[in-house]
This record gives sequence, C-alpha cells and structure tokens, in this order.
Amino acid sequence: MADDDCEDVELFRDALTEICAHCNLFSFPDGYQLLEGLRNCNKLPDLIFVDVNMPTIDGFEALVQIRQDRKLSAIPTIIYSTSSNQDHISKAYALGASSYIKKPNDFKTLKEILKKILVLHEKF
Repeated sequence: MADDDCEDVELFRDALTEICAHCNLFSFPDGYQLLEGLRNCNKLPDLIFVDVNMPTIDGFEALVQIRQDRKLSAIPTIIYSTSSNQDHISKAYALGASSYIKKPNDFKTLKEILKKILVLHEKF
C-alpha cells in the first residue's frame, strides 16, 4: 500500500487484520518508495493499493509505472482515494487500475469493501 496519511494506513491495516488474519500489509509513504519496494522485494504482493494524492510520485504515475513493468504489471492495483471526482476515476481505469475505491468514512464500511475486493481478486 502506498499512502502518505498515517491514520488512513492504520485504519486500513486494522480493517484488513480483522477480516484476514493471514494477510500482511506493507506500507509506503509515497509512490516512489512503493515502486522501489516492489522492484526490490523477493515475493511480490497479491494486491497493490495506491492513494492518488501523494508526494514524490503520485498514485497515477505509480500506476503507470506498475503497468509498464513486466514484473509488476499483472498485479491487481487498486486506487484507494478520498476523491470521488469522475475524472480521477476515469483516469485511473484508463491507466489500468483494477478497481477504484473511495475511502469510506467508517470502519465497518471499509471492512465490507475490503472483503469484496479480496473475494473479487480471490485472495480471501
């Protein structure tokens, strides 16, 4: 996961842990560090979650680079953003996003969304 908001990352981590005890979450504060982590890891992740608005490399550019990298391109990449702007959503899908999730306002909804994503991508 790449997100520069520590509170959002912790909320996401807590929700994921409650619904999938065997899932591991690795987080990075920006797209640059996410890409470096992905390119240097021994075991690729099953899913990638990327916020849109981040410093250094934003979520859209990170998505472009993930899709252009043969090693990473097949990994489902989900945009996870506070934005519900239709242009952002359309751009994300045009760049190859697997899904687009607007960050929910409550923990219960986040857990429900994560369950659906994990089932959709057969990771649950």
